[in-house]
Amino acid sequence: MKTIQQIEKVEILTEDKKVEILALINKNWDEFESAHDMAKFIMDGYIFGTFAENQHINIDDIIDLIKVVDLEKNPPPVVEVVEPLIEEIK
Repeated sequence: MKTIQQIEKVEILTEDKKVEILALINKNWDEFESAHDMAKFIMDGYIFGTFAENQHINIDDIIDLIKVVDLEKNPPPVVEVVEPLIEEIK
């Protein structure tokens, strides 16, 4: 049985492309219920012509950028560290 060699067309993200994708994420933030749905929308847009023609971007890279935006929009709560009060027993 012969195997077909698959050629990877996935592009390495440049800083300019990251900025472009971050802008798309911010623009479409309220349109999607999950990071996966948004990442698939963006990935398909680069492959099929909505944002570019035949540019293959790794979905994991897009999800990583979505996580960055999520942290900016929903920062974790700041936990105040309180020193324990030690009372002297007499």
